[in-house]
Amino acid sequence: MKKSTLILMLAVSLAAVCHGQEPDEVQKFNDAWDKSLARAEMSFPDLRMAESALYKRVSEIDATLKEASDPLYNSVDKPWEIACRAAKELGISPLPPAVPDTPLPATKSMVGENFAEFCGYRSVTVRSVEPDGIRIIHESGAVKIPIENLSAEERAKFGLTPGGAEQYRKNVADRSATAEASRHVTEPSDSGRSAKKEPARPVVITADQVKIAWVKRLAQPRALDPDYGKKVATYRDFITDIRAGNRDLDAQETAATYNRARFIQAGDLESAKIFEAELSRISEAKTAAEALAAQKAQGRKQRSDFLQLNNELMSIDRNLRNIDSTIRGW
Repeated sequence: MKKSTLILMLAVSLAAVCHGQEPDEVQKFNDAWDKSLARAEMSFPDLRMAESALYKRVSEIDATLKEASDPLYNSVDKPWEIACRAAKELGISPLPPAVPDTPLPATKSMVGENFAEFCGYRSVTVRSVEPDGIRIIHESGAVKIPIENLSAEERAKFGLTPGGAEQYRKNVADRSATAEASRHVTEPSDSGRSAKKEPARPVVITADQVKIAWVKRLAQPRALDPDYGKKVATYRDFITDIRAGNRDLDAQETAATYNRARFIQAGDLESAKIFEAELSRISEAKTAAEALAAQKAQGRKQRSDFLQLNNELMSIDRNLRNIDSTIRGW
């Protein structure tokens, strides 16, 4: 199974936070980040595997925090906090504190050392040394380099040995297996839970939430697009309509349709009927609005026809006057 780490996913936000800070502030941030990350990975070993459900859920939460500009996204406690949140959602219990592994003789002395280039990365700073590899920050982010990618000289420099790495990984795997077995013993089976636990009530969305989603997800025209001018005008008109309330009925209809479908899926037909009635009301309101718009359009057309006819009559009158004046001049 391919191994990975939480740090690979969170490196971008770490680099963004550290950008422009003083060296002392960056070091303090890095130290606190390392503690939070190490705590998360030791308590939830599945974070080391990109294929695990926990890793994927942490990735989703991280992306959600970024999209919502949540302060936690740039917090030093983010690795631990989102790991706990994801584990709670998935029903995964943290491993009990483990007995510390045998300390590495070169670990403390090597942390913080800088390299112009190391293992193909540039501007490298060593963040931490673990029995099976080292964690670094480089010019494009952060990564963990496994012992297999280090030369014999580099392994000796950091005090790493293949035997120590194998034992360390075995300890992590054993703790993960123990926790998984304990969870299956203490927790009821899926069938038992489904028999006792009532299905969660679907989350109801509002028309305002629909409009916010429209604005956020509406792709802006690209400058190199041949129809850029036309698409920009359409984009602005759509945004203006939303802000002016011209799309309120459409948003209400979208929300009611979504809510009805969710309650039908959940088996709550009584609640689904409420949104069915709401859809009927919205349909009547849209029909009335369309009739009013058609009436206004007809009124504008009649006014336009009247003005056009009036202009034609005035033109005829002017021509008759000119003819009369010409005859009189004869």
